[in-house]
Amino acid sequence: MGCGSSSASAPGRYNDDPEMDLDGKCRTKVDKKTGMAHACDEGKDDDDRADDFFAVEEAQGEQFMALRPWIGQITEPDSHNDINNEQPDTSYSLEYVYGYRCADSKQNAYWNKQGCAVYMTAALGVILDVQSNTQKFFGGGEVVSTAKNVANDMNHHTDDVMCVSLCPKRETAVSGQVGSSPTIFCWDACTGEKKQRIKIAKGARGIVACAINGEGMIAAADLNNEHCVYVYDHSGNAVFKEKGDTNKIHDVCWDAVPGSTRFATAGVKHIYFWDSSKPGGDKTKGLFNGNEQTSFACVAWCD
Repeated sequence: MGCGSSSASAPGRYNDDPEMDLDGKCRTKVDKKTGMAHACDEGKDDDDRADDFFAVEEAQGEQFMALRPWIGQITEPDSHNDINNEQPDTSYSLEYVYGYRCADSKQNAYWNKQGCAVYMTAALGVILDVQSNTQKFFGGGEVVSTAKNVANDMNHHTDDVMCVSLCPKRETAVSGQVGSSPTIFCWDACTGEKKQRIKIAKGARGIVACAINGEGMIAAADLNNEHCVYVYDHSGNAVFKEKGDTNKIHDVCWDAVPGSTRFATAGVKHIYFWDSSKPGGDKTKGLFNGNEQTSFACVAWCD
């Protein structure tokens, strides 16, 4: 029976089921072998155990308030130290971070020129020295306790990092985060030091893929319905912003030939080739010679 419907059963019963007598003094149980019904003592099973599991307790006052369940359970001590709102003298710093984001991102782990692994987790860029098992970070540290959408993102990511990539020399990393107005950062892939910040306009919903070429140009794709593609020069100035594809873009990659301005975007049922030196990127769709389009998890260029 659907939600909101009613039945013509008598009060206290559920669809006239003799086992579900709610307003009687006893309940009945049907013997599956004989089909005969017999009365059972209220509150006890056949093995004479009290049916305490289903006992009903009366709620008192605000005890069961959904938003404040501790009311009636916790009381303030009679005496305690005065409340101190001053910032404590002790400070903390990151030493080691466990975890790695990979469930919803592609091409997100690299080796830098020193042989350390570079990847992301939470709102951090991580540089892992596999020999000493120590880490350096882009981001982290003390932040103001405020909402993510209004947090100060001038120096590092303030929300989950969705993508990371390294330049061909493996010296510089670029990363993008989730959020209505996401931020792209360039940072030193060996030290974690910030190099450049690019702020994306509201509506992008997050940067899902990014790449940086040998000349410092950055290409990125967002999570907008149109999955827009952005290109910035080595100074962080916008070159163009164009619609990518209605399907999600999984990866962005620059042509590996030195000096080339071409790059590719690939994702669900599409691949496109772009040229950042031409107006609007001169987007060209990859052809399948009449075959059914397939999806791509990542894309790479030879040199």
